Amino acid sequence: MGRNRCESWEIAIAKRRVDNWRKKWDILRFDDFEDLVHDCLVYWYEVKKDYDPSRGASQKTFMAGVLEMYLSHRKDALLRKKRKAFFEAKSLDEFFDEDSDSSSENRKYEPFVFEDPKTRIDVSVVIQKLEPHQKEICRLIQSEGMSFNQISKHLNKHHSYVYREVVRIREVFEREGLKDYLRNF
Repeated sequence: MGRNRCESWEIAIAKRRVDNWRKKWDILRFDDFEDLVHDCLVYWYEVKKDYDPSRGASQKTFMAGVLEMYLSHRKDALLRKKRKAFFEAKSLDEFFDEDSDSSSENRKYEPFVFEDPKTRIDVSVVIQKLEPHQKEICRLIQSEGMSFNQISKHLNKHHSYVYREVVRIREVFEREGLKDYLRNF
């Protein structure tokens, strides 16, 4: 074999370790299996010169330990990255309008006002296409004038759930050509 190729046992150990870690830690499942195996083998290639047979461990045992450490560090880095994104994320309740100091907690929504009778029919047809929980969110915004935060408390759901559902509702309206009537969302 060439100098830069891995032995079949090295590939097998890397695959086994990656498989075990992906079963244990969901965060590692976001990376492709083959990419993780490749990264492990690249790391192994860089550190295998540090193997010292006088320390009593076989090269296979040493490799398994090295990959355990590598995957542990990778998992920890991904978890740190996830936490950082969570803590640095802007609240979905905040407006992204720099001129406004108000939050969506205080924002009230006006009910839809449709002057054209055809528009009323179009909107009612679109609303019928929504899922029951999406219809409820529309009702709470239109009839009750609730903010996202108030809706999340009312439904006992996280505010990001309400935000995602409103995004989906908007997509349905936009597909039906009623984007102009979404000023309240």
